[in-house]
Amino acid sequence: MLEVRELSKEFGGVRAVQRVNFVVRDGQIKAMIGPNGAGKTTIFNVITGVVPPSRGLVRFNGQPLTRLKPYAIAALGIGRTFQTVQLFGEMTVLENVMLGRHLRSRAGLLASALRTASMRREEAAIRERSLEILERVSLKDKAGHVASSLPYGEQRLTEIARALAMEPVLLLLDEPAAGLNRAEKARLGGLLRRLRDRGITIFLVDHHMDLVMEISDEVLVLNYGEKIAEGAPGEVQRHAEVVAAYLGAEE
Repeated sequence: MLEVRELSKEFGGVRAVQRVNFVVRDGQIKAMIGPNGAGKTTIFNVITGVVPPSRGLVRFNGQPLTRLKPYAIAALGIGRTFQTVQLFGEMTVLENVMLGRHLRSRAGLLASALRTASMRREEAAIRERSLEILERVSLKDKAGHVASSLPYGEQRLTEIARALAMEPVLLLLDEPAAGLNRAEKARLGGLLRRLRDRGITIFLVDHHMDLVMEISDEVLVLNYGEKIAEGAPGEVQRHAEVVAAYLGAEE
């Protein structure tokens, strides 16, 4: 589904990513891990068009992405969340999720201004679909709450719900378990498995190794912008370079 070849990204003289190669296959939960500054979020930003690559190629279902704008990449079916929660805090949970349907709506500016019958029908359908998504992430009872009033874990779930409202086939999650307690992480893990079972491919970055190793089909490891390992969770855990990157190498 996603193919990254010889990807490099430099910021001035800093090499954030160096000649990284990997694929994400349809139906996978794939994790990308590594110490802080390893280049993980930079790769997410290149994939989603936030920053251009210095060199290399990114393909999604065979289509090159590297010259597309973020909105065009999202329209192809790639949704994402961010390392820090990016919600409209004064809007309700439901309104935040409804915003995620923007790419799938058809009503234009004139129809919206005139509140035409077709526009009202579309708005009702968006509302109904957004409530279904909130039920999927166990937040339907919080639909009318102001987003900023929710506990941090539920704000994370709201952001995931908004990404799901775009109807992505590939979902990129940047630190979805950051700040979550043990129960919330278990809830998140169950949700990600259910999404995978419903046909959504997931590519995630996270520092919580217990969650990563439990739910991932495959793990990619970066260190100082370079790929040092890739494979099944158990295989990666035993990899000497991975152990050294996280725990330090013996002299």
